[in-house]
Amino acid sequence: MWYRFEIWVPDTDTEAGVVTYNIRLPAGVIKKVRVRFPPGPNNKVALRIMLGGHQMYPRGPPAIPEYDPTVHPSVPSYWFRGDDEAIEWEDHVPTQVGDHWSVEAQADDCWHDHTIIVGFNVIEEDVANPWRILEDLVAIFKRTIGL
Repeated sequence: MWYRFEIWVPDTDTEAGVVTYNIRLPAGVIKKVRVRFPPGPNNKVALRIMLGGHQMYPRGPPAIPEYDPTVHPSVPSYWFRGDDEAIEWEDHVPTQVGDHWSVEAQADDCWHDHTIIVGFNVIEEDVANPWRILEDLVAIFKRTIGL
């Protein structure tokens, strides 16, 4: 099932720096990710997807020195940028209930705010691992009979 999030990125006059949106995904396996930049940002809006403190997408070496918007006002190179394009790829990333997924975005010298669409195709846990329910029942049965 697709999970779609609209990420509002304010113009630099409204809110400078990185904005963070926490997102919730179900337990399962992420099979595809899509980042859709509408017409207009002119590659001046950047976005990255985080799992906890780890950058999941885009993958690449970390920015050196570590990104600090007060020291380096321009957006580092390992962020998605675009204009009227969709960036999508297949993956196989397990996700659990309680994982701290977030999307960080920033406008770089923009006069208008923009909305970037981020989508995740997640196969839910019961479909991705149909034997899990049976394994849970066997574990309950073993505890009940003392094994």
